[in-house]
Amino acid sequence: MSLGAVEAGGSATRELVLGNRGDASLTILSLRSLCRCLSVEISDATLAPGATATLTLAYRARVHPGTEEGEILIRTDDPLARQVRLRAAASVYLPVMIEPEVFHLRAARRGQSYAQPFTLIRSDKRPLAASVSGRPAGVRVDWAPRDAAMPHIVAGTVYYLVPATAAAREMIQRVLEFSTDCPDRPVVPLSLSGYVAGAFSAEPERLNFGVIADGSPAAREFALHCEPPHRLDEGEGIVITTSEPRLSIQQVSAGSDTARFRVTLFPSGGPRELRARLRVAPPARGLPSLEIPVRAVIAP
Repeated sequence: MSLGAVEAGGSATRELVLGNRGDASLTILSLRSLCRCLSVEISDATLAPGATATLTLAYRARVHPGTEEGEILIRTDDPLARQVRLRAAASVYLPVMIEPEVFHLRAARRGQSYAQPFTLIRSDKRPLAASVSGRPAGVRVDWAPRDAAMPHIVAGTVYYLVPATAAAREMIQRVLEFSTDCPDRPVVPLSLSGYVAGAFSAEPERLNFGVIADGSPAAREFALHCEPPHRLDEGEGIVITTSEPRLSIQQVSAGSDTARFRVTLFPSGGPRELRARLRVAPPARGLPSLEIPVRAVIAP
């Protein structure tokens, strides 16, 4: 059953009719919610033939928007229906929603600027006005032109400049706040979350090929970054090894501070899960070695 649209943190109640269509008495032995968001009560646990009872579902929405599902388990003495599962779903919304809620900054490089488009949406479709009320250091916001046909939507781009003096592996935890003219949600936060990469780093830090068909090669790319005064072309350059014979590694671009590589997987022997690692030797003394996990599921 659908619980409809429910505001985040709010509640909703729905009633259902449970009927006994048999020719013998029916007893509801137990009602149990399989999630914290739902509770259930019944008006009568014993139903004569042809009788009905009312099931009352009480739902408490989570605090984040999206679809939330729950399940109720009904146990009876009916030999043909010992257990009945009732599934319920709700669409949780906020008066003003922001997409995305988090600006992810994984392995952010010092001195680099990163961008994240965002959209503010007023759920009741009334016109929305927004401004920046709390802006952390290093954060800048550019607003996109408004669309007159959609006055309830405000969009823009958030830029974050990673401090050049940030320490390697330092956590990035910032909150950018927007003020709105919606009385039910006057402040909307956007979180910036991640960490600062080291002097020698990989992006992404792991390669996931997902599900691939046996016998069908697939490729993924990654980049290696190096901060001054070190260079990727120092010494013997970059050396990447792996013990997985079905992986082929090819350099597709080179530079003193950034180099890109393509990893091709030639799947065979499926179905199975493949896990491997790429071992990257540092190009210069004083830099750490890297390991890049690789995962794939080989399907028939």
